[in-house]
Amino acid sequence: MRKLFNEAPVLKEFNRIVFENIVEKVIVSGYDEAGNADPSMVIFVCKTGFEDNKNGDDYRHPGRNAKSKKVVTAKEKHDVLPQQAKDDTC
Repeated sequence: MRKLFNEAPVLKEFNRIVFENIVEKVIVSGYDEAGNADPSMVIFVCKTGFEDNKNGDDYRHPGRNAKSKKVVTAKEKHDVLPQQAKDDTC
C-alpha cells in the first residue's frame, strides 16, 4: 500500500469517493515515540489495515509559526505598523 501511495501521481483535486473507499477512519491526535501526547498528529487508517501518520505541524497555515504555535503579528511580519491619521480633520 505504501509503495502504491509513493509511486502514484499527485492528484490535483480531492476525490471524496476515492477517499471514502480507501480510508476507514481518521484519528486526530496521538502519541509520539516517547509516549507523549501529540495533538498535532493525524493518523489515516485504511480499510486494508495500513496506517499512515502525518504531523499536522507540517501542514499549518504559513502565517502561523509551527514550532512555537504562535500567531505572527502584523508588527513582527512587517516590522513597522502604519502611523495613525492626524487628529485634526477639516
